[in-house]
Amino acid sequence: MTDDVLTLVLTEPASEAPEPWTVDRAGTRWSIRRGDPLTYDEKQRAYFFAPFPMLTSVGYTAEGEHWLLDLERVATLSLSGDAERCLNLARFLAAELAHNTWSEMLQVTLVGFGQELAQINPDRLTYTDDVEKAIAALDGHLESVTEVMHIADVDVLSGRLRDVAGDAWAPHVLLIAPAVAEDSAVLERLLTAMEQQRAAARPRWC
Repeated sequence: MTDDVLTLVLTEPASEAPEPWTVDRAGTRWSIRRGDPLTYDEKQRAYFFAPFPMLTSVGYTAEGEHWLLDLERVATLSLSGDAERCLNLARFLAAELAHNTWSEMLQVTLVGFGQELAQINPDRLTYTDDVEKAIAALDGHLESVTEVMHIADVDVLSGRLRDVAGDAWAPHVLLIAPAVAEDSAVLERLLTAMEQQRAAARPRWC
């Protein structure tokens, strides 16, 4: 994202984009300019969830480009490097998700760090030092979403765009400090389940 252009970087080529988006030759980058006319009806905004509530800033370049990552698409993410800098980045992600206008209905649980952040938006942020309890809660949420997908025969993105099953698609972000996640078999099981659901949740239409 720059001051004038928003570019969507796709994981797979898609050569056909709705107007007024333009596509590069490789089909992996869709771009739109700030002044381009949109077909979106702002009067309908209150009736639908934002399609990508977990879109969050991860860096910027000297040229003024701001890069955002869809954490929901990634599903699982591990930060490596200096421990304190990694935790600071995790704090930044939590704070941004707590305030992004498009991150509605989203919940963030901080485990083992960031207790001071919980008060900036208690409706979205919570803190705990009980990693097993936090993982169990997220595991239950994952099972609930998977069940709704099967019953409604719809993926997460399509459910939001079609307004199917209401707030069933509200995401839950779990940010865990490394010190409290060591030797956790429950965490490994959850990560495996999330990867399986990620494969099943890919949208069938846009």
